[in-house]
Amino acid sequence: VYVSRDERLHTVPVELVREHGEEAFVTGGLQPGDLVIVTRLVNPLQNTRLNLQIMGRQPAPGDSQEAAS
Repeated sequence: VYVSRDERLHTVPVELVREHGEEAFVTGGLQPGDLVIVTRLVNPLQNTRLNLQIMGRQPAPGDSQEAAS
C-alpha cells in the first residue's frame, strides 16, 4: 500500500488478511501515524512530497495538508 510519512510517499508491503467489498483488512507494515493513500496514483515515485487532503476534514487556512493529492 502507499502511505504518507512526513508528507512523503512510501510504499509499504502488507499482508491482505481479508477483503470485503471495498474494504481490505491488512496486517503488518503500517506504523502508528501512517496515513494510507486511498486515491489512485498515476506513476507514483517513492519519497515524492505530497499535498494531502484528509477525507472528512475541512482544512484550516494555512494548513500544510490543504491541497488535494
